Amino acid sequence: MVGQPNAAFDTVLGGVTAVVVTRGRSLYLPKALVALAGQDTMPSRVVLVDAGGQADPAIAEMAIRCGIPKEILSVVHAVRAKNFGQAAAAGLRSHNGEGAIWLLHDDCYPNPDCLTELASALELAPSVGVVGPKQVRADSPDLLGEVGVSQTHFGRRVPNGHDGELDQGQFDALEDVLGVGSAGMLIRADVWLALGGLSPALGPFRDGLDFARRARLAGYRVIVAPAARLEHEQATYRGLRGAAVRRGKREARTAEPERSYRARRRAWVFTLLTNCSLPALLPLALCALVAGAGRFVWRIARKEFRLAADEVVAPLSVILRPVGVLRARYVAARTRRLARRSLAPLLVSAGAARVARR
Repeated sequence: MVGQPNAAFDTVLGGVTAVVVTRGRSLYLPKALVALAGQDTMPSRVVLVDAGGQADPAIAEMAIRCGIPKEILSVVHAVRAKNFGQAAAAGLRSHNGEGAIWLLHDDCYPNPDCLTELASALELAPSVGVVGPKQVRADSPDLLGEVGVSQTHFGRRVPNGHDGELDQGQFDALEDVLGVGSAGMLIRADVWLALGGLSPALGPFRDGLDFARRARLAGYRVIVAPAARLEHEQATYRGLRGAAVRRGKREARTAEPERSYRARRRAWVFTLLTNCSLPALLPLALCALVAGAGRFVWRIARKEFRLAADEVVAPLSVILRPVGVLRARYVAARTRRLARRSLAPLLVSAGAARVARR
């Protein structure tokens, strides 16, 4: 049964705009649209952003067939968007800054009460600016993906609930976190506009954590709502993007997270240099290069030749293009109201990160 718009949300939040980003009619998009159409509380507006190589006029018809009401649907073709953040910005270019914004990937499937739970959490206090759901594995919903994320002092990303950990409610009392992933993130629209949206230089990795970190330094709370469940394919992380054609039928690729390693490593270097203090910028850039060289040798010794190249190319791709880092640092400094050390209680030690991973 398709949910109906909730008048209470329109009053309290000024309406929820759901933004679904896809690259054409992907293998995952129909299921994502059906899940969105099945929400107990429908958004006031659904913006479907097509960031494929060319505009697909049939994508609106697909959304309507999947149950999205025609009167709340709008399709934006963002053929020049290079990542999720740029595509979302294109879809929200005419947004009036009222209400809330719900970011959705084309490979995530929110449970029917997901938006209701997220919106309830966003209404807890005016200080709450960002809310994230509990992400579980789409292929095994009893296994966790993440329930909010933290990081070490050296920028290593540490999710609460590592991929594949059995969901036994161990994180259901969790609330304040350093960050949440961009899949399913609900954001106050005024916070989105004040912070300038997701970083246009990031994506598909760490864009949500980067935004949440900037929101915290701007004085807003970032929380997770474990009651809001969202199944996530993690198609980009697992290297599932693209399709094979067999007997005239498109089929998903075999999961290989190594395919996304370079992009993930690049995102780590970028956020490390963006979030550090100015005196630490040059030393950390040098450390990233030295670490890349050391890991290159280590990968060669293990005969992981493709990953060896990634260890060197990833930091170089950031350091040789400093304009992106400097621009991101400027945007972060412009909105920062709190000192970086205020985030210290939300960080984890390197030792704790290793223990959690094991």
